[in-house]
Amino acid sequence: MEDKSIMIKTREGERTIFLDHYDDKQVWISIQTSGGGAHTSMTLDQAKQMIAGLTTIVADMEATA
Repeated sequence: MEDKSIMIKTREGERTIFLDHYDDKQVWISIQTSGGGAHTSMTLDQAKQMIAGLTTIVADMEATA
């Protein structure tokens, strides 16, 4: 599997989100902060739910901007 990991640095600078393949059927998400971090894997359906939720939130924010 080709490495397609994604790193998103937040505006706070010391907080980073990592996204990656976990295995053939799961997605890995990790949030790292200066004081610690958290990580989990999620199914493809759960990842799609997250994408849909983020899309809705961004669309709402753009509509009120």
